[in-house]
Amino acid sequence: MVHSVKFFKYYYLSVDFFWGVLRWDKNSSHIVTVRSLYVGLYMVEGILTIFGLGQLNSKKIEAAAKLGVEFDERFGYEVLNDLLRERIDAQPGGTRYSSLVDMYKKGDTDLLLLNGGVSKTTSVGANEEGQFSIYSSDRHGFNNPDSEWDSSKLEWLLIGDSFGQGITVQPGDDIAGQIRSITKSTTINLGVGDLGPLAELAILKEYAEPLQPKNVIWLYYEGNDFKNLLEEKDVPILMQYLQDNFSQNLIDSQEKIDRSLKEYYVKELAQAKIIHKTRMARLYALRNMTGFDI
Repeated sequence: MVHSVKFFKYYYLSVDFFWGVLRWDKNSSHIVTVRSLYVGLYMVEGILTIFGLGQLNSKKIEAAAKLGVEFDERFGYEVLNDLLRERIDAQPGGTRYSSLVDMYKKGDTDLLLLNGGVSKTTSVGANEEGQFSIYSSDRHGFNNPDSEWDSSKLEWLLIGDSFGQGITVQPGDDIAGQIRSITKSTTINLGVGDLGPLAELAILKEYAEPLQPKNVIWLYYEGNDFKNLLEEKDVPILMQYLQDNFSQNLIDSQEKIDRSLKEYYVKELAQAKIIHKTRMARLYALRNMTGFDI
């Protein structure tokens, strides 16, 4: 519903604009006016998005209130800071896979990291329903109860991107959590946000092959999986996973992975603070220029 409200003006103007094109008249002031308004609204929306106002938080707050949820208006890095001040070992739980590729290409790590985050820590995800998703990562950084890895028989294994990872929902509400609840069977979720099919194959080879799961569920998202695959083909180390016996031995390299991720997160947290301060300064400047209460 938020998406529909956000773009309603564009749907309306699109109909009006193309109606004008069908009745093309070079001297029509109507067409000129509609064109100007059409382009102008997109420019305003672009500015608001750049300044961090494109999410229509007021609508999200209203939607959350109807569900009886108090909307958490903090930024993700603020949630992390608050947890750290409470002496809780917290780390981001939703590192973009493209960022991990950048780490590898820059030589920040000699392994291409293919997991959900730092192991056995409080992980902070995203906020799409009013509250941030906060869960305890397992021994390999994925979103699972750690005890699932101790089972001698793995019934279900999930692979996919953020839908599989459950980065925006509360613990137990993710797909793997629901399967555990319904089937009472061991279920491991290897989903990581921003993945494509080739990286998912790599994760299966690194973490799933030793487990020999009975059932594998692949969550394919047509919105970006094929695009991600085209980009992944340009990462040589990922192409090596098409060879039968290639592995980075990630399942036995967690200490090294955790160290690399923690160093990366320190830099990201500092950058997030800078970006936030810059955005707020721009917002105040925009309000002063326009007079809008934003």
